[in-house]
Amino acid sequence: RCERLERLGLMTPAGREALSNAKRFSIDEDILALLRSDPIAWDNFQSFPELYVRVRVDNIQYLKDKEPDTYQKRLDKFIEYTGRGEMYGDWNDDGKLLNDTNG
Repeated sequence: RCERLERLGLMTPAGREALSNAKRFSIDEDILALLRSDPIAWDNFQSFPELYVRVRVDNIQYLKDKEPDTYQKRLDKFIEYTGRGEMYGDWNDDGKLLNDTNG
């Protein structure tokens, strides 16, 4: 969303400051290892848009220590869908994050 706001000239200095203080995104090695263990899922994963990967994986891994059961359910679903080459969920704000013309 921040990148879209920047492109549209709508990002404020306060927003930029908050972004600069934000934790950088990285994928847990155990998730990557699980994806790599299935060549089809790994190939599909690598073809997905970066934004989709970030949204889906962050939605999974932030729960790892807080809610292990929910973490595992979400991870299983992600691996299953990725193996089929399917993306799911509202990861791009109904296209707004992929197309600047959608207000």
